[in-house]
Amino acid sequence: MSGPTPDQRRKIERLVQEFDEYWYVDGKTKEIRLKPFFFAKKVRNLIWKKRFTVFALYHWAKRKWLLQEFNCFRFPIHHDNMPIEGFPIKYELWGGWSIPKRELAFLTGGPLAAEGLYPILVPALIGWQRFVYWFKQLAPLVVGSITIIGTLVRYWEELVSLVGYVL
Repeated sequence: MSGPTPDQRRKIERLVQEFDEYWYVDGKTKEIRLKPFFFAKKVRNLIWKKRFTVFALYHWAKRKWLLQEFNCFRFPIHHDNMPIEGFPIKYELWGGWSIPKRELAFLTGGPLAAEGLYPILVPALIGWQRFVYWFKQLAPLVVGSITIIGTLVRYWEELVSLVGYVL
């Protein structure tokens, strides 16, 4: 059987639609960039950063390059058969394309290398790195919860008296 299964196609389509909601191609500077966030997305991003896989980036780029406006450019991502040991699927930006450094933090699931395979822009998460990545995502929520609980404990008597006064 060649090609993805129907379930895999649906998953890829969902990833591409989600990626398209947040990213765009800047043909003038040859960059793949995040769309500007509105207030609600900025707040959400402070609490829980939205992450995208390099796999989704690749399939999104394939769809974009089928459009008439982008097929005049060289395709920006090369995959597989590259000499990065230990990884069955590898991605490389090429043709002069780049992703701004600040926006690389929103990508995961590499390896994604710069043109010429150096440096690795988005590393692959293996072993304990998955735990560190998960903890980095969870850290703002834990710190915020500890702050709120600490404040409630510290001012508990005042809060109880205030609620008693209001009721």
